[in-house]
Amino acid sequence: MQGYDSVALRADVELGGTDQKFNLAVGRDLQRHFGQTPQFGLLLPILLGTDGVQKMSKSIGNYIGLSEDALSMYSKLEKIPDAIISDYFELLTDWSPEQLPENPRDRRSC
Repeated sequence: MQGYDSVALRADVELGGTDQKFNLAVGRDLQRHFGQTPQFGLLLPILLGTDGVQKMSKSIGNYIGLSEDALSMYSKLEKIPDAIISDYFELLTDWSPEQLPENPRDRRSC
């Protein structure tokens, strides 16, 4: 049943993380099989969660909710491991890496 949602929804476009490439490809194949125009797929990089290990997920508890209050968001962002700060800047802002301080700890004040 992987990808059948694309057929059921008659999807034109599907967004997903790079971990969803197989599902998106199966959806396209199923759409062809059922006489539909295959959807356009856009795969995006996976954002690691606040634990710095697993992908961001509400069910794992390593996420920052968009509707959380500012203090909760700030508290969670403050605890992100230094090793993934660059990924957060790359995936969540329009800043180029050249605009950032070289030391990851200095990037926290940007």
